Amino acid sequence: MKTQLHWCTQMLLLLCLLTVGASTLKAQTSPTATIDKATRVIKLNEAATFDFMFSLDIRNLGLTSQQNADEYFSKLTNEMVSYKVDFAAKKATVMLNGRMQPNWKAKEWNTFLKDMPKE
Repeated sequence: MKTQLHWCTQMLLLLCLLTVGASTLKAQTSPTATIDKATRVIKLNEAATFDFMFSLDIRNLGLTSQQNADEYFSKLTNEMVSYKVDFAAKKATVMLNGRMQPNWKAKEWNTFLKDMPKE
C-alpha cells in the first residue's frame, strides 16, 4: 500500500511538472512584435513560429491610461489588423485577420504593416 501511494505521489508530481513546463514553454515561445514610437510601425518577429496573434510591449509609448492606449491603437486598426490593449500589463495583442490573407507569414505582414497608412 505504501509503495502504491509513493508511486501515485510521484506520478502526480511528474504530471504537475510537465504541465508547468509546457505552459512556461508556450509563454516563452509566443510570437512577439515591436513598435517604433516615432513611425508607429509594428514589426512582427519573423523568427518566431507564426501565429495570427502577437504580443506587443507598449511601455516605450508613453501612454498614460487604458483610454489613451485604446485611442492610440484605434488609429492603427483597420480590416486587416486590430489590437487588444491591456494597459495594466503594458501589453497589447496584435491580431491579424488571417481570413483576408491566409497564406501570409510574418514577412508579408511586416511589409503590409510598414506600408499601412498611419493617422
